Amino acid sequence: VNPTIPKEFADAIMRCLEKDPWERFSTAKELESALQLVTFSSMRRTTGEIPPSEASSGLEGTTIAVIVAVAVIIGLLMGLAIG
Repeated sequence: VNPTIPKEFADAIMRCLEKDPWERFSTAKELESALQLVTFSSMRRTTGEIPPSEASSGLEGTTIAVIVAVAVIIGLLMGLAIG
């Protein structure tokens, strides 16, 4: 468990990795909604540090959420095709 990772983000990723397909997000839109709830700025208040994703990326949170969602979906589809 990494305390610098927001719980909402870790929960969304773990849900994507569920063994039972019915326990995973049923649509990319659901995943996007879950990722939009993630806030990395809370880390700044508790640790005083700027998360690397905010400090160097310059990408909006929604853009990052969409990129992560697409990557997860591609991974799941590849896993279904291979497995």
